[in-house]
Amino acid sequence: MDLGLLDIDTCIALEQLAKVMATAYSNADTIRLKIDMVRYNDALDKDESGQSETREENLFNRFPPDEECFLTTPSVVIDSGGRIISVFPISM
Repeated sequence: MDLGLLDIDTCIALEQLAKVMATAYSNADTIRLKIDMVRYNDALDKDESGQSETREENLFNRFPPDEECFLTTPSVVIDSGGRIISVFPISM
C-alpha cells in the first residue's frame, strides 16, 4: 500500500534546502539591489532572446547593474521594492 511517502533522497534534499533557507533568512547581510524587478520585467518582451546587442545595451542603460558582489554565505536578495528576488544559493 502506497502511503505517498517521499523517498529518502528527496527527504535529505528537502532538509538541506530548509537549512539553507533558514540560514539565508537569518543572515543579517541581506543584499538590497537598486533595480525594480517589476519595472524590469515590464520592459522585457515576452520572447526575449538575449541575442540582440542593441536590445541588451538598451536594457543595460535603463537598468544599470549595482556594484558586483561575491556571495559566500546563504543570503536573501531583495529588489528596490522590497521583493525577494532570489535566495542564494539558488541551487546546491
